[in-house]
Amino acid sequence: ASYFPDRTLIAETGSTIRLRIHNRLAQPHELAIHGAGPDRSDASSGPIAPGATGILELRAPAPGTYLYSDPTNAPVERTLGLFGALVVIDPQQAWHLGPAGPEFERQWLWLCHDVVPEWARVASRGGTVRPGGTD
Repeated sequence: ASYFPDRTLIAETGSTIRLRIHNRLAQPHELAIHGAGPDRSDASSGPIAPGATGILELRAPAPGTYLYSDPTNAPVERTLGLFGALVVIDPQQAWHLGPAGPEFERQWLWLCHDVVPEWARVASRGGTVRPGGTD
């Protein structure tokens, strides 16, 4: 009875993750999985133009939880809801936190989020949100 909220991606170590991202918004956007690339770098789709489709393909990183977001105009896009989590498990140790970690029965993932109403209003009307200048 584990709980994973919407926007959670789940993969097994060693698997290939392939994501097809279609940008339905009016500005260019990007999908980055933070710390999931080689040497804990970010794995990124690169910029995706409005109406275009991008691909992000990577080998699943070490077991753990990784935040993904749109780093464009940070932190605005994340604050407006372009974020989620990738959970990677080792199928040989599916019920353990790590190779020497404790065994668990259930797991929960919490993604805490707070929307700035003024930012959402400006963005929904096609305006530009400036973190230092938009209350």
